[in-house]
Amino acid sequence: MNTTVHCELQLRLVYMSDLSCPVTTGLRYDTAGPYAVHATFHTGPEQPVE
Repeated sequence: MNTTVHCELQLRLVYMSDLSCPVTTGLRYDTAGPYAVHATFHTGPEQPVE
């Protein structure tokens, strides 16, 4: 039986020492692929980036 764990969190993308922006990110782990964690970045109104 495979188990999947999913978590959505708010990260900050730092692009200069004093400038950053929030990036909603989803992390997913599936025991079917035990050496991989998949990340999905929601960068705006377009499709998310995986």
